[in-house]
Amino acid sequence: MWLGRAAREPKETQLFTLRTIRFMDDRIANPLYGLLALSGLFMVFNAGFSLSTPWLAAAITLYVIALVIAAILITPNLRTALNALESGDPSRRRTRRRWPRAGRWVSRSRSWCSRSSS
Repeated sequence: MWLGRAAREPKETQLFTLRTIRFMDDRIANPLYGLLALSGLFMVFNAGFSLSTPWLAAAITLYVIALVIAAILITPNLRTALNALESGDPSRRRTRRRWPRAGRWVSRSRSWCSRSSS
């Protein structure tokens, strides 16, 4: 949502937006992902469940898949978009144009999920 709105704004606003997203990703979200894993494991072992329980194994698998997607796709794409915007290199404008489309895809998938669950 932020990236789609910032795409229509001046370069300084786009830089601020990308830097803020990167800060939140690096300093807030990523450490909390680790805390989430630790607290989840604590609750599982405290309740006496085994990690091989089917629903726990599925949840852990989905969690690992989400972390891999974040590490392989999201973080490098954010870094590339930020570098392209900072350098002002016209050959990298294509990279910046991908961000609003990615934001629209995420918004559409969220709205589809909310419709199918209600």
